[in-house]
This record gives sequence, C-alpha cells and structure tokens, in this order.
Amino acid sequence: MTTSEKVRIKGQELLSRLSSLSLLGFGIGVKFPEAERGVVREIIIFLEDRRVLYVNFNLEVESQVIDSVLSMRKELTSALKRVDSDSPAAKAFNSMRAECRRFLTSPRAGFPNIAGDGPRGRGGMDASFFESLGKLRTVFGLQLAGLAALYDLDLSPELETILPPPPDTDEEDDLERRHWRY
Repeated sequence: MTTSEKVRIKGQELLSRLSSLSLLGFGIGVKFPEAERGVVREIIIFLEDRRVLYVNFNLEVESQVIDSVLSMRKELTSALKRVDSDSPAAKAFNSMRAECRRFLTSPRAGFPNIAGDGPRGRGGMDASFFESLGKLRTVFGLQLAGLAALYDLDLSPELETILPPPPDTDEEDDLERRHWRY
C-alpha cells in the first residue's frame, strides 16, 4: 500500500466520524462517506459465515449453495454503493460479484466419464458444479487476500483456507515438479 493510499484511508475514517459541522453558531449536517476499511471489514465478517466458501465439497448441497451465492451477490452490491467507485475495495467487490454472476448463469462443463457412472459420478455428485464452485472460491480467495493485506484486516481460519498458497521456496521440490508429466 502506498503512503497516499494510507493517508486517504485514514482521512476517510476521520470524515466518516463527523455527521455535522458548525462555525460561529451556524451548523450544517453533512453525510460523509463511510470509512472504506469499515465496509471491507463488514463484508469479511459477512463472508466468514458463508459455508459455500470453505466447507468440504462433499458436504455441499447445490440448492443451499445457490441461495448463499445469491446472498453474497446482494451483500456485495450493497457494499459497492457505500465505497468510492475507484477504490481498491470497489474493484475487489466488483470481481467477487461478477464471479457470483458467472457461477449462477454460466453453463457448466460436461464430465460424461467421471467415475464411469455418467455426468453425476458416484453418489449423484455433479462434477461440473464442484468445478464451478472451485473457481468461485479461487476468485474470492484472491480478492480477500488483497483486501486483508491492503486494509490490514484479519481473516477467519475458515476463510484462510481459500487464500492462495504461500510461495514455494523449496527449489528442489520445484525442480522435481517441473518434470512431472500430467
């Protein structure tokens, strides 16, 4: 985060604490924008309770996942109205909201030979649904990692499970991985 971004964020926090100004006995009520950090924190708190982002795939129920994604999209839209449109938070919220739309509306890939039992595989689990859910979790993990770093916020252990992995520093393991055949 650059120094100017830090100053801007702190300035927004101070402005958001004011609800009116008065000078020489005359006053005026002004509604200042909410502190961006506060809005980001609220979104993170909301997402901490969204099991769709971190629960094991085998525990997911498609209809409940869809309801949860709709709820996340609604909350992100509300948050977008409360932050500056050019802010890093708005960009992250837009990315996550777009991913919700993609999850809800895009056709899913077909996996006709999964486990030899047709497109739903064993136990009736739809592989394309879980692939799409994995993409959603990836986008949210990337955006949440950026927001947490930029606004100096902590994430719950559950949300940390969808963050990008730390860089691998074991060069020998990395060399070995480059020669694997998939």
